[in-house]
Amino acid sequence: MHGNRPDAGHVHSREALRYRPEIDGLRALAVVPVVLFHAGVPAFSGGFVGVDVFFVISGFLITGILHRELAAGTFSILKFYERRIRRLFPALFAMIAASSAIGFFLLLPDEFAAFGRQILATCLFASNILFWNEDGYFDAESATKPLLHTWSLAVEEQYYIGFPLLLWLIVRYAPRAIRPILMVGIVGSLAVSEVILHRFPSTAFYMLPTRAWELLIGGLIAVVPAYCSRYAAALAWAGVGAILVPVFTYQESMLFPGLAALPPCAGAAAILWASRGTSCATALSNRDVRFFGLISYSLYLWHWPIIVFLGLKFGIPMSPTLAVVAILLSVAIATASWRFVERPLRKSGGEALVWRFGGACLATGVTVAAILIASDGLPSRFTPLQTRMADQSRREGAAMKAAYDCGAAHKIGARRKVGVCDIGPAGRPRLVILGDSEAMALKPAFSSVVDGLGIPARLISKPGCAPLIGLERVETSRGCAAASAAMVEYVRTIRPVAIIIIANWRNQLIAKNTVFEGRTSRDTASRFDNVARALSRTIAAYRAMGVRIGVVRSLPGAPTSLARALARNSLAPLRYSLADYHATFAPLNRAINATRPDAVADPAGVTCRSFCAVTDAAGTPLYWDESHPSAAGNVAFEPMLAALAMRLLKGPARTAIGRDDAQS
Repeated sequence: MHGNRPDAGHVHSREALRYRPEIDGLRALAVVPVVLFHAGVPAFSGGFVGVDVFFVISGFLITGILHRELAAGTFSILKFYERRIRRLFPALFAMIAASSAIGFFLLLPDEFAAFGRQILATCLFASNILFWNEDGYFDAESATKPLLHTWSLAVEEQYYIGFPLLLWLIVRYAPRAIRPILMVGIVGSLAVSEVILHRFPSTAFYMLPTRAWELLIGGLIAVVPAYCSRYAAALAWAGVGAILVPVFTYQESMLFPGLAALPPCAGAAAILWASRGTSCATALSNRDVRFFGLISYSLYLWHWPIIVFLGLKFGIPMSPTLAVVAILLSVAIATASWRFVERPLRKSGGEALVWRFGGACLATGVTVAAILIASDGLPSRFTPLQTRMADQSRREGAAMKAAYDCGAAHKIGARRKVGVCDIGPAGRPRLVILGDSEAMALKPAFSSVVDGLGIPARLISKPGCAPLIGLERVETSRGCAAASAAMVEYVRTIRPVAIIIIANWRNQLIAKNTVFEGRTSRDTASRFDNVARALSRTIAAYRAMGVRIGVVRSLPGAPTSLARALARNSLAPLRYSLADYHATFAPLNRAINATRPDAVADPAGVTCRSFCAVTDAAGTPLYWDESHPSAAGNVAFEPMLAALAMRLLKGPARTAIGRDDAQS
């Protein structure tokens, strides 16, 4: 079909260097879904696979160039990196400069210091390592990291540190083995990715060994002859489908990359291999499609910081109107960047000038990063009140994270970290609080309650996991079900008088997909069904032990990270209406009532009237982020928790604490 000539790869790599307009169309097929996914357009739930398509394209083009030069004896490693500087640096450092200027006015001190670390990591092409290291439950959300998207550039450049040497060795000593060697690399890296994905998903997502196979697929296509049979068009169009189906059907919550990344990567490879001269190439070469391919690098670079900064100023998730503004602004700025930054600098100037330009970019970037890091983010940019509010948010978040170290002596058998904290007087616990991080955030209030009652208690918290039997989180493999099972055994062993169940119910119903009895949630209805069934099973299991059961309904929370939004004078909505609270939680509250716990606490009865308050009478935030109570929040909710504990330990069964609206 395509022969086995020893020089076949050389012939194809030479052909690969000819301009193929359909490759710009393929770039458009990669970048547009990424932008729409990041902007929150629902139909493009799997748009993140566009990055994988970029990896394949990069592997194809760079391998073709390297292989041709190595075979002709004209390869120069300095020339190779000079081309990389021309290609990457102008638009990249223009984006970093603009982001630094905007960040000066918008990023809070700790965020600006973190931005400095992002600049430094980007200059070292190690940002994937930085973001991998930061990818913990308590670290800053993606939406506050303007350079998060540079992780993919770091993966590519790390790949191109070693790959030219590997290819040189192959061409020099085993030219006939190039295809088998690349195939072994593809299979090996993909296998590593799939294995690691299920235990360390963040590692699989960010790190080169689990991503290299995607670039190697492109490299393999570059060294085999083009597919030129009567079925070429069908194969190329199948490649388009293999990209678009994941774009429209994949979910952010799924484990990725691993085998799930194979369809879009194989689709991109099929287009590169078989589309030449076909109807697929004609479609992808359309002028309007190619335009987005031509600006794809600048569009990828600029769209994410634009989304981040608009989100920080006007609220996350963005409204549909704001999403449209973000998309149009990204395209406009990317077009200007391509026309006035990328194109002029890519081909102008001699080799010495390019190296001086690259060195100046890196030196400036490192200097700016050092200033931001050393100065702790230039806090003098904000008023004392703003700085104090931002510091309070940071301190309270850090304090909650540190609180998980309270129970080093207690082990409950869960695979991942669980906070097990003794509170109140010493002794066998009469009350056990079971929850996720919201329970730990309320530790000061619970401690005050049990101290006042004079009863020993224990707080058990697994971050990110509602304490419901059999309920597993999809997107992070946190071991939630294992932790909940261990909590059951723990309660069975120590036999307290009562337990209290508390969780971030809004997260469970709105933001986080789960698995229960083999069913993976995909939307609000299925998320509610999983939570309701798991709640029913959990209450039944604890009731069978003879313990009294209390449930805390959802804390109202805020639509955005509250203290930070107030500190930066954000224009984002800061509170939910009571109507929104009822609309969101009425089904859950009915499910809670149906399980007939011994007492139910209603936080909305504490803080909600027509709207749910987010500050106390002195204007102090009740939450240090969207959902975790601050010190002021602990004070506000403590009487409700005290009444709940007293009912469970001393009072009659089946009571509600706080206003229990009929709509609930």
